[in-house]
Amino acid sequence: GVRWDAYYYSAGIAAAFERLHGYSLRESLYLLDAPGHTPAHIKVRLDYYHTLNEGIFQAQAQLVAKARALFGQDILLGTHHTWVGEGDIADYRAGAVDYFRLNQNMDAGYTDNCWWDDASVCYTLVLAASLGRLTPSGSAECNNYHWKPTHALIDYYARLMTLMRVNWFNCWYGEDGDTVLYPAHYTWDHTNVCTRRHRRFLTLLGDAVPVADIAIWHSWEGVCGLNTAEYAGAHKAFIINTAEALVHRSIAFDYLDSDGLATARIENGRLHTSLGNYRVLIMPYAAVLPRAVWQVSQAFAAQGGTVIFVGPPPAVTVEGDGVGAEFAALLAMPELPLQQYLAYVDAVCTLPQHRPAHLDIAYPLDVPAERAFVSSEGVVHGVRNAAGSLIYFSALEASRVLPDLLDSLAPSSVTVYSDSMLWRLYREGDVQKLLLIATRNRRMRGLVRFAGYAIEISDGTLALLTLTDEGLTVDSEDCRYTITASAQ
Repeated sequence: GVRWDAYYYSAGIAAAFERLHGYSLRESLYLLDAPGHTPAHIKVRLDYYHTLNEGIFQAQAQLVAKARALFGQDILLGTHHTWVGEGDIADYRAGAVDYFRLNQNMDAGYTDNCWWDDASVCYTLVLAASLGRLTPSGSAECNNYHWKPTHALIDYYARLMTLMRVNWFNCWYGEDGDTVLYPAHYTWDHTNVCTRRHRRFLTLLGDAVPVADIAIWHSWEGVCGLNTAEYAGAHKAFIINTAEALVHRSIAFDYLDSDGLATARIENGRLHTSLGNYRVLIMPYAAVLPRAVWQVSQAFAAQGGTVIFVGPPPAVTVEGDGVGAEFAALLAMPELPLQQYLAYVDAVCTLPQHRPAHLDIAYPLDVPAERAFVSSEGVVHGVRNAAGSLIYFSALEASRVLPDLLDSLAPSSVTVYSDSMLWRLYREGDVQKLLLIATRNRRMRGLVRFAGYAIEISDGTLALLTLTDEGLTVDSEDCRYTITASAQ
């Protein structure tokens, strides 16, 4: 289950733990949930979760190797490891904590979600797309389910998967599955229509990759270092609510893990990684983080990028270095010890032991007004350094303030005047491709400014605008539009 006061222990786990980390788990078990967050506490917690995660990784690797030996190389392989589609926190308790490490066994990025939780859908689609681009196929797959799907809902989420370049989806499991029946179900025929449209537009996108200037650190270290259900749920709430807020504002971003961040290079004010290159890096719940991640994030802020920390303040590296005083100095603010932050939250509320819908809790900061961010409730919940390149929000869940801030920090080359359209810009070499979809229960209507062109759209649900040296072309099955101006 999701009990955070119970742990796996066996001779096999203990032996694996000692083999991986060089000391006895049995002698350190008490530190897993003992009060405090010293380097000794944090080390055994991270080593424990790392051991479980590596066990899953090895099991996956063995299964894939056996399948290839039996059936050859020309099959897609990988075992499903992100099974909590509702955005819950049980994956941690099962030892599936580092999705990016587990993804290394996969031929395609794979996540799952449920259609009654829109925030979770946004999160898992972006995560699938990020994971997928790191796999040999470059594909992203998303399992999804719903007890009572409608034509409208299937139509919208199929469009959203097209927008996110998720290659495969499914919500039928059999004649007596846990969602809907096929092929007799009332949505079956319409789903086939949506699937054909989805495939057609993915074919038109080809090998194009999204233009994303923002990366969000998808960590497990901060959550497992604190090792409580309350902060696991709060972190998940921030990650998922931020995904929904940014997707609904058409602000493109990727998820990036610690290895991807630690090996990044900084060039011309951008963070270059194996996944993409970015102008803004968001670091949620970084109370515990690898030393290399801490160093890269600070170097990025100093060399032209923008780094935004959210939630519990940085306190210690995975390797045991204290960073709280350095973090405060970089922001020219009084040091905020992690224990003081956690004690404040405990004093004002009781956090739920599951993922909450929203959390309006922020540690009030004592910082100069000219560098402060003030919440809608009048609380000073954020601070920037003098250059504006390093920002800290003390709120547990700052998803509502980020979209406007990110719009100013990473403005897009595309402008869309509409409340009924979502869009994403892709690039394939010198060719730009702008994908537009209608929002849920709406049809597209509005004005799009793209590369010197103004496209007025009066109706439709999905359209792909492709810009080459020869000009602008529009692919759509139902879109009505007028190109009212051009660069020429």
